Amino acid sequence: MEAERISRRSFNKLLKGSLIFIGLEACAAGGLLEYGRRRRNPAWLSNLEKYPDELLLYGGEGVRLIDKIEKNLNLLIPLPGTKQVPFLCRGADVQDLLQSESNKAWTLEELGNLSAVAETLPDTFKMPRKALLLKYPVAGIQHGGCMSETHVGLFIPEIFEPTLADIWPTREIELAGVFVHELAHEAVVRNRELVENYGHLAGWRREGDKWVNYDNLANKFGIWRIVEEEGPEHELVWAISLYITRPDILEVDTGRYNFIKDNFFEGRTYSNR
Repeated sequence: MEAERISRRSFNKLLKGSLIFIGLEACAAGGLLEYGRRRRNPAWLSNLEKYPDELLLYGGEGVRLIDKIEKNLNLLIPLPGTKQVPFLCRGADVQDLLQSESNKAWTLEELGNLSAVAETLPDTFKMPRKALLLKYPVAGIQHGGCMSETHVGLFIPEIFEPTLADIWPTREIELAGVFVHELAHEAVVRNRELVENYGHLAGWRREGDKWVNYDNLANKFGIWRIVEEEGPEHELVWAISLYITRPDILEVDTGRYNFIKDNFFEGRTYSNR
């Protein structure tokens, strides 16, 4: 006897069910592959994935501080030893002071300092793409840093002596200043028109291939050297850092002070740290 044929409707149901099953299997396999990839690249583990090790390393207080920094600035603080020094940070180490090829653990004091800064910054300073915040030890005596769209590296000296004591007399203030400085680079790069407007306001001009301003921020206050070839962009980054950490220095120059207040801080003001 001829086998009963399957109806078109029944066939479509079976086909649909098979496709769903295959799709679920593919998703599961894709999930496993993604999990394996992330485990091989632990710097980008999510908060949930890194939580047990993080809790063991930093305790509840440290995890809370890390959470604040990450949420406020769209950053991810990886576990120590999971990220090699990127080329951009090695290039920023002009004195060859970096002491390690991989990121190190933060202290609770450092996390508290960075968290306090992160809580006070407006959305202007959030990274446009999630970026790693990394700590690298250096043998020097002052803080430094490097940054890109996906990395913010802070150089933390093993022994600290303030070399810009007129601006940042303590380790805590200098770390805060350098942190803001690096974040400000990204905020400034996204606003080229504002850089041009600031340069015009502050008196910068081009002479051939060189930037010139004899009333630049360094000469005006006599407290540090700014390489003139870097021009208004780097001065603006420095000025933003002062706006947070030492507003008393900057506010006597009402033009610069008000420009930064209105264009980067939504009118928010700060007191000395």
